Amino acid sequence: MGPVVEELLVRVHGDASLPTLVYLPGLHGDWTLVTSFRAAVAGRVRFVEFTYPRTVTWSLEDYADAIESALIEHGIDRGWLLGESFGSQPAWRLIARTQERQREVAESGLLRTSRSDGREPGDTVERVPTGAAIQGTPGASLQGSPPPGW
Repeated sequence: MGPVVEELLVRVHGDASLPTLVYLPGLHGDWTLVTSFRAAVAGRVRFVEFTYPRTVTWSLEDYADAIESALIEHGIDRGWLLGESFGSQPAWRLIARTQERQREVAESGLLRTSRSDGREPGDTVERVPTGAAIQGTPGASLQGSPPPGW
């Protein structure tokens, strides 16, 4: 038996123009139990699924780091997270990171605005009180839908 490779595997199904749904498996750690669900949502979402490494050394932060890196590698910067059982644990880590990044952006006063308000994306807007721009649903986007998923 060779050495255990500690890497996350990812598969992306569907067109990038569709809303993205990221599936994080339970303790079984792979995409074997989600086949029927994947088939049911085909053509309606871009479905991203993972297989965790077979290791006992990773922390929840390691899982969240690997998931976030894999999503970025595949050009995925927003979507919804679906964490099954254990998969909810790294999902919550990713959500907390997103909220922290939104808080940092809100505190910096460099909020991106939508074109519907007459400003161009990237325009600097007036400084807002800490937390004012991030109230509401956890994971909600500052720019509209779909919300960032991590």
